[in-house]
Amino acid sequence: SLYIITLLNIIPTTIYGFFTYTNQATLRFKQYSIGNMLDKIIFAIIMCIMMAYNIKDATSYMVAFTIVRYICLAYFFLSSKEIIFSNEFEHYTVNEIN
Repeated sequence: SLYIITLLNIIPTTIYGFFTYTNQATLRFKQYSIGNMLDKIIFAIIMCIMMAYNIKDATSYMVAFTIVRYICLAYFFLSSKEIIFSNEFEHYTVNEIN
């Protein structure tokens, strides 16, 4: 089950990284910050609940982390849908950027 959890965590971690770089590159720091805070706060709450119920199995914490990442991805998809689903891309040459 550890391998399955690891495989399920690869997808959200990769996409989470994509949104991190995309939101920073497009100067959308508010969306990045909210998503990052959601990730940390929700996981901390779940950890506290698990500790209160004396859950010591590391696999449970890995599952919780993976679930939280999927929740944060849902936020990133909703807050960045104009970037993801846009058909309008502006193309620049190197000379135009400088």
